[in-house]
Amino acid sequence: MLAEVAQAETRQNQGFAQFADNINAVGEATRALSGETQIIADATHRLDGLMSDLGSSVRQFQQAA
Repeated sequence: MLAEVAQAETRQNQGFAQFADNINAVGEATRALSGETQIIADATHRLDGLMSDLGSSVRQFQQAA
């Protein structure tokens, strides 16, 4: 019976270790996604500025024409 309890404990510890690995993987993926999201936000901000500059240039061109 003690052998069965020891085996159960081993399986439980393996399950906990796998769960901890999974949690760590989710944390790493979340950090990576957060970084990528920031890169996209920065690029969108730059694009907004460029679109604004383009709109100003087009208005100046139309007024000159």
